[in-house]
Amino acid sequence: MIARKVAFAEQYVIIQHPPELTTLIDFLFADIPQNSSGTLRQIFKIAHFKTDQWTLQGQTGLSEVELANQLMAQSIQALIYNISKGIILHAAAVAKQGKTIWIPGVSGAGKSTLTAWLLSQGFDYLTDELIYLPIDKGAIEFFTRPLPIKNMDPLNSLLNFNDNTKKYVKNNRLSLLPYHLFGVNRPVSDQKLSLILFPVFQSGAKLSIQALSAAQLGLHLMTCHVNARNLPAHGFPSISQLARQVSGCHMVYGHFKQLNGILDELNKATLQGNVNNNRKKHVCLNLK
Repeated sequence: MIARKVAFAEQYVIIQHPPELTTLIDFLFADIPQNSSGTLRQIFKIAHFKTDQWTLQGQTGLSEVELANQLMAQSIQALIYNISKGIILHAAAVAKQGKTIWIPGVSGAGKSTLTAWLLSQGFDYLTDELIYLPIDKGAIEFFTRPLPIKNMDPLNSLLNFNDNTKKYVKNNRLSLLPYHLFGVNRPVSDQKLSLILFPVFQSGAKLSIQALSAAQLGLHLMTCHVNARNLPAHGFPSISQLARQVSGCHMVYGHFKQLNGILDELNKATLQGNVNNNRKKHVCLNLK
């Protein structure tokens, strides 16, 4: 058996797996640190079940894709359990020219699909799942994983998947896409947060962008704050401080074509001049 450490937010798990799964494990956690500082939360053991089927923590008969999906989900749950030294946001993050956009949202909100589209437009990839903000002002951490896409139809025109079928994992319900398929990178230097965006996809809807006040942004962020129960005052003072320092927008869109160039302009504009509510309203109104 081979042991692989996966570390995030001052905690880590260990994955014990047969050698023939090394390629899959590397695929899933290639950009996650392997250091063992912090607290060990769980040891995951993977074993053979039958031909091309696996067992994970008592779950038997898992295909490769099912194993990958379950292992990722259970690892994340273990890594964020009981975190009390910082804020964990359920959010995607992309970057361009040193500027970062965070895209918070609950599961099923379409963060991963929108993130994939942004990568196709030249944004670099940080995460589609978790952002960790240490309370002690330490470095922000992004949980960088392959993008899990349930509906490939909106993305089929962005990539030639016939030429890349061996570079990602899929079954008839889920595709796990590594970000390098889009020809982009994972930034290694600090990126300046310029915008927090709350998108809503509604088929056929007209593009609508609404600036959020600091109070509105703080309340929106609290809905995506996954470890609030572990923090004094549920982490609201830290969330409020963040909301006062950055621009936030709520966006409704009905098709990716409506977004061509929009986020580039919004990303640039929010870093110009003072960040206040009048400025945010001006920027959002001009981009509709």
